[in-house]
Amino acid sequence: MELKREAPPDISQLVRYEGALRELAGAFGCTYTLALVTKRDVELPGPLPPDVEHRTWQDVALLLTSLAAGGREASQLWLSREFVDYLEEEHLATIGPFTVEDALAIERYDDALVRIREIIIEAESVLMRRYSPPDADYASWGPKNDPLDFYRTFPIDTAPLFEDGSARPEAIEAWAAGASGPEARWFEWHARHDAARDHPLGQRAFGAGIAMRADDAFPADEYGDWLRGLAEEGFEYLPETTGHMWYLFRYLYPAQLVGGADVQQQSDHLVRWVDDSFRLLAASPPVKDRLTP
Repeated sequence: MELKREAPPDISQLVRYEGALRELAGAFGCTYTLALVTKRDVELPGPLPPDVEHRTWQDVALLLTSLAAGGREASQLWLSREFVDYLEEEHLATIGPFTVEDALAIERYDDALVRIREIIIEAESVLMRRYSPPDADYASWGPKNDPLDFYRTFPIDTAPLFEDGSARPEAIEAWAAGASGPEARWFEWHARHDAARDHPLGQRAFGAGIAMRADDAFPADEYGDWLRGLAEEGFEYLPETTGHMWYLFRYLYPAQLVGGADVQQQSDHLVRWVDDSFRLLAASPPVKDRLTP
């Protein structure tokens, strides 16, 4: 088995693998099967070699579920269920039935989309006035077909953070220390699936905090006490799935906005939450652990 992430299928590699397996099978008098397993919507770059099968992760989940239903040892059942749960959490497969809750969600989807889009756009307009310098384009933005899939970044030395004295000016220098460049770390808020969290719920979530390139991340064995202090404030320090970026973020789920009387109050709540996340980090610059004798 070879597992690849963020890499397109390589037909020439499959040809080489199939040839090597054929030689081994001839030498040892055994059989073999070579399969390419992908997401359902992955487009293959060309025809597969004749003896290579193509399956989706949905096929894998259905097969494991049927095998579990046939009765297996307890350890095999547990492993199968854990793997199917993982595939569902990663949105690679779905096994559960379509339910009444699903039907109601579809009925209400259009109205819910309009409301959450309005909340986000209003929050964005406030945050842009507050944090982004004039005439500066620091990010990708635009809740279009999917309002819960966007990100917006702001320079880490955004002036308004210091106007009320909530963060010390030297915090800027501390955040910049050791970085590969002036834009190596930045404030960001976004919405996306929560797969990067320590304990994902498999839902969309808002995130707010500081993002950075992997080369400018803070090693946990050198900044453990500082990171633990931020964890008490709800921050999680984790890499993205590709490992190229690290995020020091807090998370808020759309359901946590429900308490407001209208979309304006809910947008105000979202702005305060993003604002508090930025200010907490600005007032808590990175500090290395003290060396003990």
